[in-house]
Amino acid sequence: MTVRVRPKDLRLPKYMTKGGPGDLSMPGNVNTTEWWRPENMSEHGKKKAAQKGSIVEQAKSKEIFFCGIPFTQLYNEIDGRFQACCFATPDKISTIKNTTLKDWMNRSAYMNILREEMTTPKSNLKFVKKFCKRCVTDEEKYGRSRRTNCLKIHTNDSPFWDDIEHIADRFRKTGEYKLDRRVLEIQLKIYGSECNLDCFMCLHANSTTRMKVAEGGVWNQKVWTEENAGLNIQESNELKSK
Repeated sequence: MTVRVRPKDLRLPKYMTKGGPGDLSMPGNVNTTEWWRPENMSEHGKKKAAQKGSIVEQAKSKEIFFCGIPFTQLYNEIDGRFQACCFATPDKISTIKNTTLKDWMNRSAYMNILREEMTTPKSNLKFVKKFCKRCVTDEEKYGRSRRTNCLKIHTNDSPFWDDIEHIADRFRKTGEYKLDRRVLEIQLKIYGSECNLDCFMCLHANSTTRMKVAEGGVWNQKVWTEENAGLNIQESNELKSK
């Protein structure tokens, strides 16, 4: 048997592999001990983290249900509805027909309420539980979620984290979201669903290839229901024809 080992200089950082932050978590108990590892933090980041009431201190102690995605991602679905990320519940008001990308990020009540709750100690998380219920539920069941997976990477990437903290900290102090750092990830699905990939984690409505697979009989109604997986095949085909 031949065992191939990646050269040491090509190996992924530990925080991006099995055994990294989050792997010690249990159902209903997210483990944060390895978030913001000191050796991965900048000197500026360490000074900010040491301040009483800092985002780092409160997120590690779980006083706040912090997530960086509402500060770094612009996302909308194939039907034009905006939402915080691909796992979030869509906003029922804002679409590309009535809201600009800039207004969605800067002034939408949906995004700003999520940001406020995620940076407020002991928040009741009323809107987080409604719009980010997938992560809330996953953490109750498994102790991990997309939120924790992103945090384990973002908090150990010091240049990226310092920029996120800058934006989030200012929002917490002023209530104003202002994008003045290069952290924005843009995911726009409004240009259609034409895709030659069949990624198993992707919803069928987002890929014409996955639609063909579903139409061919590879479909589990219990898993891929409209409630659990967004648009169904019929709706997807209607969107394609428009």
